[in-house]
Amino acid sequence: MQDIGTQYKSAVENTNYYRADIDGLRGVAVSLVILYHLFPRALPNGYLGVDIFFVISGFVVTQSLQRDLSIGVGNGLLGFYSHRVKRILPALYFNLAVTIVLTALFIPPSDWSSIFKTAAAAAAGVSNLALLFARFDYFHPDLTLNPFVQTWSLGAEEQFYLAFPLLLICGMKVRKPAGRHSLLLPLLATGSLSYWIYLQFTSPVTAFYNPLARFWEILAGAILFLNRDAISIIKGGRSWLQYAAIGSLAAALWLPSDSTFLTHFANVFAVLGTLVLVGGGAPNSGVTRFLSTSVLMWTGRMSYSLYLWHYPILTFARWNLDLDQPYVVFVLVLLIAGCATLSYRYIELPFRYASPKGTPVIFCGVVAAVACVALICSLYLTPPSRIYLGNALQYANLWPADKAPLAASLHASWRQCHLEYGDQMPEGLFEKCSTFHQAGHFIYLVGNSHAQQLVPMLESTYQDLGYGYSAVTISNCRMTSSVQVIRSMNYRFDLCQQYFDRTVDYISENATRGDIVLIGDRSLFDKPDSASAGQASTILIGNGLQLSADEAYTKSIDDISSLARLLLSRGVDLVLEGPTPQFNVHATVCGFEWFRMARPDCKEPIQAVIEDRTPYLQAISQAVATNRNIYLWDPLFALCHKEYCAPSDGNKLLYRDQQHLSVYGAQTLAPSFEDFLIKTLPEG
Repeated sequence: MQDIGTQYKSAVENTNYYRADIDGLRGVAVSLVILYHLFPRALPNGYLGVDIFFVISGFVVTQSLQRDLSIGVGNGLLGFYSHRVKRILPALYFNLAVTIVLTALFIPPSDWSSIFKTAAAAAAGVSNLALLFARFDYFHPDLTLNPFVQTWSLGAEEQFYLAFPLLLICGMKVRKPAGRHSLLLPLLATGSLSYWIYLQFTSPVTAFYNPLARFWEILAGAILFLNRDAISIIKGGRSWLQYAAIGSLAAALWLPSDSTFLTHFANVFAVLGTLVLVGGGAPNSGVTRFLSTSVLMWTGRMSYSLYLWHYPILTFARWNLDLDQPYVVFVLVLLIAGCATLSYRYIELPFRYASPKGTPVIFCGVVAAVACVALICSLYLTPPSRIYLGNALQYANLWPADKAPLAASLHASWRQCHLEYGDQMPEGLFEKCSTFHQAGHFIYLVGNSHAQQLVPMLESTYQDLGYGYSAVTISNCRMTSSVQVIRSMNYRFDLCQQYFDRTVDYISENATRGDIVLIGDRSLFDKPDSASAGQASTILIGNGLQLSADEAYTKSIDDISSLARLLLSRGVDLVLEGPTPQFNVHATVCGFEWFRMARPDCKEPIQAVIEDRTPYLQAISQAVATNRNIYLWDPLFALCHKEYCAPSDGNKLLYRDQQHLSVYGAQTLAPSFEDFLIKTLPEG
């Protein structure tokens, strides 16, 4: 492979365009991203390395595009797109193919659906849009178990590359006077930045993935290149600006994650710092010499392969290894470097400098994308027991698929009965999501996903005691009037309000003496905590008014007491479920497999669980003490041992993720709940 290395040097380093310091800056950017994914607490904002990449990409791609267009628009565009295909797709599709196969072998089948959807979107260059549509927060711990998440940034870049050549051509045609660039790109960058700032305050998840909210970063690099001669900002004695840029990047990287500055403006400072470093080029400055060191240049040249491979390797490690072991981290770093080196030398470079150009290259890229999707479909449709190397049966029925029945006695799937972001609340939903009304007793299940998880328990109670039940639930809402809880999802107030009002109306119209309203755990309160008194909560009311933690707590108590009084007049009891334990790891990483290391974090000491639950139980106790028809049912020791709590019981998983019960876990609560109904409630 010496020929390829020589080819790279002659094709790149010996041109007038090559900048060793830019390669070094790429090395810094990819190192930040990898360190962030390895040690998120030590470098909590290392993800901003992607923003550095965006600026560099805008600068370098504009340079390449301008060179291509110098031979004519038609041939230039064809050359540009074929260059992008050869630069991006071979290494990407090879990475996807290997990762798809390893996913089928080593990741439990219960997680294939969301993972393979992301893989298919990555093959099509739209994984950022797929993650946005699914409302997956990049910073949520569950997303670290998806080996294709890192492709979101490639999707944003690919979408930019589709549109940018046409924008640049338009800008070149309308520039006046000659020699000056159009204001088109600055105007577009300003609009994109304004949109990003708006989304930062209204929907951070959208701001993160939406390409229109990200293009300003790439456009900043493009504008810098087009105006590089007019705004060469660092020359000679002015190299101090480079040190200011380093300070700007450092501030963005290490400011506390809960500061207003970081939440809303860290990306801006990261981009500004990168623009200064890229737009300068003071060859003798200390910063330039540092960025031009051989180690950083080598890392920068391999940055694309490093970026592609580090995330799936770390993901498989999170599934199967204990990352708290130092030797494990050391081996992973070596594995990342080894895979990236092989990919760079044997995939990336040969295809990058292959002789075919134009239409055949683009056609091959489309064929490769189709082949990746076909591979995903073939694996997904194959019975997991034939592919997965572990025990596929233990993951088979953790929770129903989207279109599967929620329970044997209901005439609806779980997704029909559980409202999520973007859903509507159709007429007749309560009737569809109810069992036949049995004489004597009926249970109305109310709440968010922590209530929904109890449906298999209610099905067992229906079979054992004849209690009928309804099960319409909703994601991310608290069971108080006009409340929404997850601001980053831009959840609609009207859906939460509509659910609350229609649920109360349905119960008021249909409940009779002896019936029960059951509200699932964590469907009522932001965690009441004396340390958070006076601080803002995640609860919003009305037209976006954000309550403080103590105001939210008081409102929850007042609203639940009002509901209890309404139910009391009809002889209906209100049962509040005590909080079920939550864990720091996804339950499925605690499954019993021959290739999976035992993890100490798969068990929580009972004392720690009790301490976490205490504020919730105190809040519930206050409601119980002031309302004679409110009762507490606590399922803790139906799920936990005397010494610890775990997401599995023997060889079966009690949970389907970090905080939601599996079907089996919910069924294990049935004896406790049935005993509570018989012994505690007055009509039991």
